[in-house]
Amino acid sequence: MGGDLSRPLPKPIAKSTGAHGIARSDAFITPAFGSRWTFYGASPDEAARAVVSKGGLVLKGTGPRDSSPLSQMVGDQAYKISVRMELMGDVTGGLLLFYKDRLFFGMGHDGTRMRTYRGGKEGHWQEPTPATQNIFLKIVNDHHIVTFFYSEDGRDWTRHGSRIETSGCHTNVLDDLASLRPALFAAGEGSVRFEDFRYKAL
Repeated sequence: MGGDLSRPLPKPIAKSTGAHGIARSDAFITPAFGSRWTFYGASPDEAARAVVSKGGLVLKGTGPRDSSPLSQMVGDQAYKISVRMELMGDVTGGLLLFYKDRLFFGMGHDGTRMRTYRGGKEGHWQEPTPATQNIFLKIVNDHHIVTFFYSEDGRDWTRHGSRIETSGCHTNVLDDLASLRPALFAAGEGSVRFEDFRYKAL
């Protein structure tokens, strides 16, 4: 105890502490609600909208503005996220960077066309995507420069025509003690099956 604080302190002994943190990618083998994934502003019965089964997450909802998307906190300033999406019924599913119900960015597909979300609302940009019930979506956030991609096979990606700058999306500007974070959403009468969510820091 004590000692001469005017002299250098001994260096801590180096040793491995093992793996740390929570893996952000998710194969949806077991539920990770409350640890990896959370609903924004969830109501008591919110969890009933999401079911993890057989390597997939089946999600229902009415839209990112009025039905909480499933999101996760990340600490990296540059990262990419991707997910495979299957539409089941009359529904739009999508991938977002979500701050709150009035501010989010991303894209969704309804089986016929792509919907683009900017500033918390659907934009007017008509991205010429194929009509399909199965699609891969990817978002790259490179230090607040956000780019969207989509693919039919998960290998050959097409860059979305819209790119967004998001440096003002933080609590010092917008309050609410929130942050821009990856999110999955469903909107419509049907449901969306998400598979193989991947997160990679850049």
